Amino acid sequence: MILSSSYEFYTKCYQKNPIAILLTFSIFTNGRRLFSISTNKSRNNIDCLTGIRVLSTFLIMNHHSYTNIHGSPIINKQDHIDRLYNPGVYLALNGSIAVDSFLFMGGLLVAWIGFRELDKTSGKINPLMNIIHRYLRLTPVLGAGLLMAYSVNRILYTGPVMDVQLNKNGCDSTNWWPVLLYIQNYYVQNTRCYEESWYLAIDFQLYALSPILLIPMWKWGHKFTPILLVAALASIASAMAVCFSEGYVALTFGKNPHEWEKVYTPTHTRCSTWLLGLAFGYFLHTNRQTNFHIPRVFQFIAWLLSFFTLTAILFGPYFSLSAYGQATVFEAAMYEGLKHISWGLAHAWITFACYYGYGGFIDTFLSHPFWQPLGRLTYAIYMMHISIQQMHFGMIRTQIYFSVYNQFLYFWSGFGITIFVAIYVTLAFESPILVLEKFIFGRRKPVKNLNTEPNTVVPLSILNDQAYK
Repeated sequence: MILSSSYEFYTKCYQKNPIAILLTFSIFTNGRRLFSISTNKSRNNIDCLTGIRVLSTFLIMNHHSYTNIHGSPIINKQDHIDRLYNPGVYLALNGSIAVDSFLFMGGLLVAWIGFRELDKTSGKINPLMNIIHRYLRLTPVLGAGLLMAYSVNRILYTGPVMDVQLNKNGCDSTNWWPVLLYIQNYYVQNTRCYEESWYLAIDFQLYALSPILLIPMWKWGHKFTPILLVAALASIASAMAVCFSEGYVALTFGKNPHEWEKVYTPTHTRCSTWLLGLAFGYFLHTNRQTNFHIPRVFQFIAWLLSFFTLTAILFGPYFSLSAYGQATVFEAAMYEGLKHISWGLAHAWITFACYYGYGGFIDTFLSHPFWQPLGRLTYAIYMMHISIQQMHFGMIRTQIYFSVYNQFLYFWSGFGITIFVAIYVTLAFESPILVLEKFIFGRRKPVKNLNTEPNTVVPLSILNDQAYK
């Protein structure tokens, strides 16, 4: 980064034409891409997804900020426990559902970009090259985060509760390699190495399987829809079956035994939202130039149902807890099986309304250009924020006092540090490797307009894939 930036500085000072590949690691070039804002509007872009991606990242960070306090020495522990009976806390407790926003957007962008590529190539896909491209796209930032969890944090953690925090990301010489192979969500260990990377495993596995769905959909169109429906129903049924067989009764994640490896992280129990996004992406692709005319009353009903669904998923467990102490197995199974697809359906309407001009002020908010720099940082933020939060609590040397205000401070202080780390990781690993990969494989040339659509055939919705065509 120092050499590449110095080279660009030299060429600017002496007005020389730089060699493009030598600017790959320049913080000036990559920084301009990262922080640039474009106000160009195009039907080829789904602008509201940037705002959804950023807000979903905030919700996930808030969830982890709250749950990471559990392993810390709280002087007023009972007050912390009593907060569970406050409905407001469920925005943090159930914030992990925001991952389904990324699953929905991932499937949507698979179809949105994939079908256009198939149109250009007459139905041809090179699965091996796409997988290689995807691996190179994901792994540099993942590797940097893995090194941080595996080595750097062990040096920085110096507090008396360091072992409690280190065990949450228990990377050792036996369990780091499944992370880099993207099979960690099925490779069950006593300790989880870099646990936030489970989402990457689901995304990579679905990406590898996507040609099996994309090509038939491109050839047969809506006739293939029943296959997607059957696959989504099978995913929902598998999650319900686990709840029934294990006797789960808690509606809040983490309260049921072995929930992580049996129902939360397996691809087959979580792919229903991704499949919905895939089907919705096909709908948008085939109706890209269509102008829908929807009566206001139906718009109002759709918005009402969407917000009611999102609210019920986030705060629904509170009513079970306050009324019964726990849910029945049937209630837990229905909630676990249907909450993911329902979250995706609500996002489908929001995306549809914003894209076709029925979003109003919500579309103005979600599609505003100020989200663009943060949107490009979401991948690095997601991959780094838990380690930073755990490092903070791992260095605590005194008991802490829990309050809503202190929780507010923990979140925003962690967010501020995470932003700085994410900027460095993006400039040091994500952006340079993305450019180098294009030089090596000659897939596409970088462009100045940063508001173009994601650049890969099957982009990960949490990633910064908006810098290149």
